[in-house]
Amino acid sequence: MDCKSIDYHCPHCGQPISIAKQLFGGVMTCPACQKLCEIPLSWLEKLIKVQIKITGPDGKKHIVSHSEPQWERCIFCERKFDLNTLHPKQVKYFGPHPHVCYRCGLCFGPYGKIWSSDIEARICHAKATAGSPRKCFMCGSDYNLLGSFYRHMWYPNTEYPNLELPSGNPEWGYWVLADGIDFLYPNLFTEICPGCFQRLFSDNIVCEPKEQVAAVHDLGEKLGKLPAKNFPTYIYSYQDRDNIEWMLQLMRRLPSPELIKARFGSYFKLLLKSGLLPEGTRRMKLGTWVLSKDGDQCFSLAEREIDDWLFEKHIAHTKEVKYPNSDLRCDWEVFRDGKRIFIEYFGLMNQNAYAAKAELKRNLAAANGIILIGITPECDWEALLSATLLGTP
Repeated sequence: MDCKSIDYHCPHCGQPISIAKQLFGGVMTCPACQKLCEIPLSWLEKLIKVQIKITGPDGKKHIVSHSEPQWERCIFCERKFDLNTLHPKQVKYFGPHPHVCYRCGLCFGPYGKIWSSDIEARICHAKATAGSPRKCFMCGSDYNLLGSFYRHMWYPNTEYPNLELPSGNPEWGYWVLADGIDFLYPNLFTEICPGCFQRLFSDNIVCEPKEQVAAVHDLGEKLGKLPAKNFPTYIYSYQDRDNIEWMLQLMRRLPSPELIKARFGSYFKLLLKSGLLPEGTRRMKLGTWVLSKDGDQCFSLAEREIDDWLFEKHIAHTKEVKYPNSDLRCDWEVFRDGKRIFIEYFGLMNQNAYAAKAELKRNLAAANGIILIGITPECDWEALLSATLLGTP
């Protein structure tokens, strides 16, 4: 990459900063004081020609190459940015000619997948009427959208010069994401105040588990498919008032990943309770998720057979135990006659990467004095386990 480096002095601490054409979006962190610096356009213009090859949302490689700065104005904060210095994430989310600067793109990345002239018009309208009073459809209180635009540190605030910046994090204002959703998006279609927006992500703590199960079922029925557990992000699937408000109301009952683990044990068990898995299984790219008779989560039908056998033979066992000094996990751990035994179902030994991991597990077990029982699809696993664990042929 052909580029030259120039020195710029941090406006906060005065220390020199070496900047180059690889600087994305004209914003960088000072290595001395760790504060954000917006590099003036006059300094960026001193940098010379560069070619950057990046992958766009269409999956194709795009080469951004210009000899002169090509300025674009961010639709959100109105800050100018040079199309020559695009960050790969800008292109990934918004294409090779984005209307969003790098900093705003961090908050509004999900907009890229649904970008349209209607979304753009709604953003412009919301910005033009940011100071107008709005009434929250949930609590009826009055609020406005000043925090969504004019409290951003990069915004050239001329219309509201006396606006007091929030004390906590002035550069973001209300733009802080909550569970992957920004405050502005629902306000492009309806009216929800900052207080109600924040409570969407705490009200679910006091919800009864049966209400949360029902909410997951309702979401799955609405989507027509199994939802992923980052439930709130599905709001970006809708671009109309009725569905946005329906989703906001539902979010008050949808459990967070932490609540899913604490109340239901796993996301798979929650899906089972919701009725979205009537067959009691979930097909995955490799294998099928299913519950055994004793409630253990198994990752294939063969695993469930083995787990059910252990349960029926009254052999105490624990699923998914880590190998010593490793993040690898065994399928089952049992203890017999004071000996620690790991049981593995090796179902894909025809795949090189899988076979290599299986060999690594064998080595880890041997190095730590653990007996490893390896079961493959073609072996008589009942006879093997009976002989090893029960002492019977």
